[in-house]
Amino acid sequence: MHTLIVILGANRGNILQTFENVRNEMHHTIGNIILQSSVFESEPWGFDDSHFFFNQLLIITTTLSPHECLHQCLHIESLHGRERSSFHGYESRTIDIDILYYDSQIIDSETLTIPHPYIQNRKFVLLPLVECVPDFIHPILQKTQLELLAACTDTRKVKKHNI
Repeated sequence: MHTLIVILGANRGNILQTFENVRNEMHHTIGNIILQSSVFESEPWGFDDSHFFFNQLLIITTTLSPHECLHQCLHIESLHGRERSSFHGYESRTIDIDILYYDSQIIDSETLTIPHPYIQNRKFVLLPLVECVPDFIHPILQKTQLELLAACTDTRKVKKHNI
């Protein structure tokens, strides 16, 4: 059994309903969700948009390989209207599922990089990580999530969303 940590993100559509649907689909195709963070609301990262993003961290136990997990995440995104374009910037979306960690493995392939390369730069990722697994050690940077948050220079507003 492996531990997969993903973060959901969206700023278009009925986001909370989409998150609920995605959690159900992930439970049926990837594994058991053993912990989920609060929903956080944040300013867009990497581009300007008047619609703030919602994010939620999920911790899932799975028997799938990292690449099988990626395949399932991409499939779930497509079910919710996510179309990945050749555009290599950031843009609004109905759903984004990013794999952050898979156990403490380090993977750098053409299609998958684990841990996610920008964890330490994104407060909207670090706050839910600290809420759920503050002492988990980043396998490359050798720092806890709490230490990464303390060193993070991201100044964008991030707050817990009142559901």
